[in-house]
Amino acid sequence: MKNLKSFFLAVVLGVILQSCTHTPKTTHADKALNEFLDRNFEEAIDKSPESLTQLGIKKHYGKLDTRTEAFAKEMQEWSQLKLAQLLKFDREALSESGKLSFDLAKISGEESIKNHKWRHYDYSLTQMYGVHSNLPAFMMTMHSVDNEQDLRDYISRLEEFKRVFAETIEGLKISEKNGVVPPRFVYPYVLSASQKVIQGRPFSVKNGDSPLYEDFKKKLMALKFTSAKNEYFIRKAEKALKENVAPAYIDLMAFLKEQEKRASTQAGVWKFPKGSDYYKSQLANYTTTNLSADEIHTLGLKQVARIQLEMRTILQKLQFKGTLQDFFKELRTNSKYYYPNTDAGRKAYMEASLQFYKSINERTPEFFRLLPKAPFEI
Repeated sequence: MKNLKSFFLAVVLGVILQSCTHTPKTTHADKALNEFLDRNFEEAIDKSPESLTQLGIKKHYGKLDTRTEAFAKEMQEWSQLKLAQLLKFDREALSESGKLSFDLAKISGEESIKNHKWRHYDYSLTQMYGVHSNLPAFMMTMHSVDNEQDLRDYISRLEEFKRVFAETIEGLKISEKNGVVPPRFVYPYVLSASQKVIQGRPFSVKNGDSPLYEDFKKKLMALKFTSAKNEYFIRKAEKALKENVAPAYIDLMAFLKEQEKRASTQAGVWKFPKGSDYYKSQLANYTTTNLSADEIHTLGLKQVARIQLEMRTILQKLQFKGTLQDFFKELRTNSKYYYPNTDAGRKAYMEASLQFYKSINERTPEFFRLLPKAPFEI
């Protein structure tokens, strides 16, 4: 999934920049570049059923993303091809906004290609993210059900869990061969989170409905089918959960329990065989600079000192007697800084939040040309 996302983002960035920086001085070359980026965007998302769903496009709606080495190789070759095609454009023929989009698409494409070799140099599963928690969240929050076909696609995606988890386990094995194994403290969290997904009905009679089963039934009931049709779909979902979702999690947990025995307490990437090189590449990616780790750390210390000086100036104006840490504790613990936990307090909080949103929304067009059509709600 991560491999596809990096390629996907590299392609999409150019499209976004064209939308944000478009001016009336668009040239014929800009038009050609726009069309090229649009095609790449469509090709990229078509390779990712999950990305399509996240964008509200119900295509390949019964499928989940592919996470194999073969697919990663295919995407690397695709990205190389698209970068080569991008470089055939005459940059000097583009408008200023076109040049900006070209440059950013080029940088992003180059970065995604360069980082292909590091695709197994991360922790695929942690206490915060991973297929074990991301997929259930995706199904519950992203896979909307508006009709019978959407419901069938939901079941189809449940049936895909076993494949996706098997591909994930293969990826974890490759990572381990590269010397990349999560620190030991991660495993109890991942195992616990995984176990919770397959607790409750239809896996057992204890603990009520499991999260996915509860979500499926809620979406099913909203369609207001007959009792017979409801029963039919419930049986189909139960079958998919028992025969695909449960085995997927059981296999993953069995692998993790064995790998946990081989894990160490070391967490830093410096423990990887090429950890130093990997760390440097990540620094360059996330900071878009060539600064070293020490230089970035020094810069961070300077910024913290600057900010804290400004904070102390504010404390003097407030006539607060105490240290910054005392002030932070005051903000956390003094009830006068909180809305009361009552209906009136909740109403006041909502009104303040809406007013804050209104003040932001009024100025949004000053910074963005392309705005979402869907309303924002608090």
